[in-house]
Amino acid sequence: MAIRLIIAVLSLSMCFVIPLFFNDLLEFFVTKLGSGWVFSTLFIRLLVVIMLTICLREIFSLWKKSRKIKVWIIFLIALLPGIGISMLHPVYVGDYGTPAANTEEIELDITELSQATGNEFELGEGNHIIAFFTSTCPHCKATSNKLGINVEAGQKVPVTVFFPSLREDADRFLNENRGTKFDSYCISDQVFTNNAGNSFPITFLVDKDGKTLNYWRGDVISYNVLDDLLDME
Repeated sequence: MAIRLIIAVLSLSMCFVIPLFFNDLLEFFVTKLGSGWVFSTLFIRLLVVIMLTICLREIFSLWKKSRKIKVWIIFLIALLPGIGISMLHPVYVGDYGTPAANTEEIELDITELSQATGNEFELGEGNHIIAFFTSTCPHCKATSNKLGINVEAGQKVPVTVFFPSLREDADRFLNENRGTKFDSYCISDQVFTNNAGNSFPITFLVDKDGKTLNYWRGDVISYNVLDDLLDME
């Protein structure tokens, strides 16, 4: 009986520990196991349900009558409360699905950006991600972390980031938000605004000619989009 109670307590504890370390687990699954964003997030929430199932299974086994309950029935009993506990790490609007097509067409001035960097910035072959961040913007930090995890997971599409900040501030931002593998440039406020507008972060997916294929304002790059970027050549 003591062993069953210990297993039940440990399993119940894991139900609450998993959501608290959701982002760390997600990073591990995406970067180390290569399981992708959508699958990993759903599987982590499923783990909570499984842990609660184990907990209830051990508790039910303490009595003869409840000991006969099938595991799949216990799983169904644990399903809703398990999902509820997993919501300690909430599901945010925009986490899943593909955002609606942008109604406003925006094209970057690649020539202006290149000139602003002393012609250091240039597009290579294939698609390219170009992001505009400020060093103190919380949504910029969230987007940088997502793209950084993708790069660590093997994303082939290169990432270039532009800042209207001092180099020191930009470097600190990149070091703290998984951006050390990005190409980055500091440009004038005017050039930054000409391309990013007045709302940021804004992240562009462009082709080799600089034509905008898609763009996202704010921290709205969903798990589905991140998976698509991982699969993109």
